[in-house]
Amino acid sequence: MTSVAALTAPLPTDVSPDGVALLALERATQDRPLGLVALLAEAAPDVDGVVLVARDEDAVVGMASARLLGSEAHVIRLAVEGAHRRRGLGRALLDGLVAWASRTDARALVLEVRAGNDPALALYAVAGLVVDGRRPRYYPDGEDALLLRCPIPVDGGGR
Repeated sequence: MTSVAALTAPLPTDVSPDGVALLALERATQDRPLGLVALLAEAAPDVDGVVLVARDEDAVVGMASARLLGSEAHVIRLAVEGAHRRRGLGRALLDGLVAWASRTDARALVLEVRAGNDPALALYAVAGLVVDGRRPRYYPDGEDALLLRCPIPVDGGGR
């Protein structure tokens, strides 16, 4: 059974099973992988952010993070292990970020995505994100980033 939940203290360490799994996921899915402290920065108590983890049974198979910047919830990461893609985990993580953002002062969810990342663009389109701009040569290999945005429904839980 797959579940999505926010990480809470105590946070994983480099040698804990979750920490090792998160670092492996980061290395497998990112061009410039972060270390665990940076990867989990949005879960720090002094940061207005969230880190979500998707698990299949007890194994970490996906993660997403976001941070509140003014009136925007900025998605920092959304990654799913290759063998677990196309099972709804990306959408569950994205929905979790939207739910978190709706409980804050965020009025929009924003993110950058590679212009050529068709699977991610399809996921984001189904979730209601639309292209709001382009950052030419944003990635180290020269590929453009598309800026995506969607409004956050107000659930009355904002601060």
